[in-house]
Amino acid sequence: MRKEDTGTQVTLTLPENPDILAGLVHRRRPGQLVVGFAAETAENQQALLALGRQKLARKGADLLAVNAVGWSEGFETTENTLYVLAAGGELVATASGSKREAADGLLDAIVAARQARS
Repeated sequence: MRKEDTGTQVTLTLPENPDILAGLVHRRRPGQLVVGFAAETAENQQALLALGRQKLARKGADLLAVNAVGWSEGFETTENTLYVLAAGGELVATASGSKREAADGLLDAIVAARQARS
């Protein structure tokens, strides 16, 4: 069975989802470290980091883990690279390898950020 194209347009209205990261930042308790994640599509590393810095500035998290996603990277791959940005936008860590290794690198960056606050 095939749907016939009648040339009419369909409008779909969806409710806006809450901004979870902004909500967490808003409810942050003293001493709490808020870490966000951004899966972005970008032409290169410089563009990827620029997108991450923009998101970090909008959201107000303490750290943002940014990774590239696309046809050949990010989802359903065995290797990944995370770039960890601090609140001021500086790149504080790069974690590459298996997803487990990238996660370990992210945890190391989180521990270092917490220790720097102590």
